Amino acid sequence: MASTGFAEISSDLESTSPGRLREVFSELVSTLSSMSEFAPPRIYVSIAKLAETYESFASALEAIDWQGGMIAKDAAATSAAVRLASDEIELAQADLGEFIDTECQVVIENVINKLPSEGTTLPDPLVQDENQELPDVSADNEQSVAASFGFLVVERFGVAITNEQALCIGTALINKNIINNSQLDINYWNMVQQTFDECLVTINVAEFLQK
Repeated sequence: MASTGFAEISSDLESTSPGRLREVFSELVSTLSSMSEFAPPRIYVSIAKLAETYESFASALEAIDWQGGMIAKDAAATSAAVRLASDEIELAQADLGEFIDTECQVVIENVINKLPSEGTTLPDPLVQDENQELPDVSADNEQSVAASFGFLVVERFGVAITNEQALCIGTALINKNIINNSQLDINYWNMVQQTFDECLVTINVAEFLQK
């Protein structure tokens, strides 16, 4: 899951392998983009800020071939890293963490403050085997983010659901990679309806869209 993956690498970006950086940031940007599509007004601005900022950082990393050790030597990557470590983005991260804590009764650690701030000198990059087995991440953390996403999706429809249903919906939509705002067509909504049906949530998407 994106959140736990980023927590794993955030304090040591410069020595993380290019493959792992690409994987984590791709998942993170996708998850935040998905959340922004369904976010209620009280959390939308924070999620949108996070999505935009992480996407900018991912683009900067892609431009340097995902070489974490080159961040301090590249103006765009350094600027993106400083932006990610700013008070504004840290507050947005805390806002999202508080929302997840409220919805799912868990605490998501704020990893933004682990990122290098302006003026930080990064150490020389280390060689890391991309095939090396990665450490386990928290299953509870992964499930809490998926459940929170599920609650975000359903909240716009004004229907109460259980934690189990929220986890089912969030996991299914993230796995289906529903992230592209330009694809909000009938096929998109059919996929959302199918997910609701699979998770035994009584919502008629077509009727809702006609209101």
